[in-house]
Amino acid sequence: MNTNWERGQSTNWTGSAIANPLAGDWVPLWQDENVIVSGSDKILEGTWEAAAFSASAAYICQNRGNVLQIGYGMCQAANFIQSHSIDSHTIIIDQQKAYEHAIEWSKDKSNVTIITGSFYEMDLPRYDGVFINKTKLLHCFKQTAKKQLKNQISKFTKTGSLVSWYNQINDSRNMLRIDNVQYQHIELEETPNTYTYKWDNNNYYVPKLEIS
Repeated sequence: MNTNWERGQSTNWTGSAIANPLAGDWVPLWQDENVIVSGSDKILEGTWEAAAFSASAAYICQNRGNVLQIGYGMCQAANFIQSHSIDSHTIIIDQQKAYEHAIEWSKDKSNVTIITGSFYEMDLPRYDGVFINKTKLLHCFKQTAKKQLKNQISKFTKTGSLVSWYNQINDSRNMLRIDNVQYQHIELEETPNTYTYKWDNNNYYVPKLEIS
C-alpha cells in the first residue's frame, strides 16, 4: 500500500507507522504537558485528560494479573496502569517516536514489555485487562479500526477480562460499535483550543466492557 487512502481502506493494513511508514504520516512530539502533531499546533493528548486515563486504568486493573495496552500516547495511561498492583504490563506501539519515548520510560519497570506492530496481526495471549489508547489506527482510520477491533478483541481476552478504551467521539458514546458496554460519566479539565476533539461541557464517558 503506497498511499494513506489505500492503507485506510484495507482491512489488512499493518496498523503500524513503524512497519509500514508513509511520507504523509504525522509524528507525535512531546511538548511540556502535551503531545502535538509534528508540523502543526494540533494537540493529540494532554494532562487535562488525566481523569479519563485514571478511570480506565482503575477499571481494567481490577483483576490484577496481566494487562495489555494498545497504543502509548504520552505515557499517562501507562503511568496510571503502573500505579496498580498487576503482574505484567504489555504495550503495543505503532509510532517510532512513541517507541523511543516508551523504551526510556520503561527502563526502571521490570514488569513492562514493549512490542511494535498492529494488534490484529499478532498472536497474543489472553489478558486480564486491556486498554486501547489513541493509536495510529484509531486516530486516522476509524472505519478500519472499528471493524478490526470488534472482530479481533476476543482473541486476546477471556471470560472475565475487563476492557476499556479512550473514547474519541463527537456524536455518540459507542465509538467502536461493541455491544454490552457500560459507561462511567466523568468531567475532563478544560480542553485547549487546538485539541483535535471536543466534548459537550467536557463530559466524558469511560467505556467499561466485561468479556462474558
